[in-house]
Amino acid sequence: KLKQYQYEGIRWLNFLLSYNLSACLADDMGLGKTVQSLVAVALTHNQEISTKKFSLTICPNNLTSDWVRDCKNFINDKILIPAVLSTEIINLNTKLSIFISKNPDYNLFICSYNQLNKMVDFVDINIHCIILDEAHLIKNPKSNLSIRVKSISSNVRIAITGTPIQNSIAELWSIFDFLFPNYLGSKEDFKKQNKCLYDLNLMSVDLKSVELSQNQTQTLKNLHAKVLPFIMRREKSEVLKELPDKIIQDINCEMTTNQQSIYQDIEEKYLSIKMNNLEI
Repeated sequence: KLKQYQYEGIRWLNFLLSYNLSACLADDMGLGKTVQSLVAVALTHNQEISTKKFSLTICPNNLTSDWVRDCKNFINDKILIPAVLSTEIINLNTKLSIFISKNPDYNLFICSYNQLNKMVDFVDINIHCIILDEAHLIKNPKSNLSIRVKSISSNVRIAITGTPIQNSIAELWSIFDFLFPNYLGSKEDFKKQNKCLYDLNLMSVDLKSVELSQNQTQTLKNLHAKVLPFIMRREKSEVLKELPDKIIQDINCEMTTNQQSIYQDIEEKYLSIKMNNLEI
């Protein structure tokens, strides 16, 4: 059974998708981002039953079975039928249109990042919605993976990440370059416009408690105005108040003898290289 905050997330996603707008769902880990995304996409599929739609989920290899399980548990199989695109069922040279012609019932394709990286020009049809799980994995815009993901044509996109913009503002640009290409300008222009923010954690900055310069404050407000309408972020403490406070415990793990030996060899090797470079 879905929780109230999940219904709110679904309504928010469905609102944006219904207007052909993309979204970043950035809830804490464990709050059901997969289910919320699936239900929202299913609603858009169900709005025009006469028109056949195809959606694509791209996720780490270890999460493909989770997407299949949640789809089967929460979505009517008359609306979404999932298929994992693995090497066991599809040839690397096969086009998606050919796969669909041989398997007409499937309309939600689940593909791992590794698999997608191997399949050049695999997606040769227009996708209704791309769901990108662990979206921070495309943070390097020059990587083959990032280029391949962003090259796939789609009507709308959903980026899922548990750490949306807490790592760096550069990741914010990369995620939005996937969601809304050119919305934040080129990476170079974005960096120039927001240079004063590059040392800040965008989403964790409380304008009332952190002393910012006037330039930083205005730049941050301008950036928030652009991106926050398309980001939903809830923490467990906000929506699951019945949970006890998180307990953080540090446990020291000693290395084995073999691990110590390997570590020392690597340390000595790179220390030697560094010293040689200094001498030069």
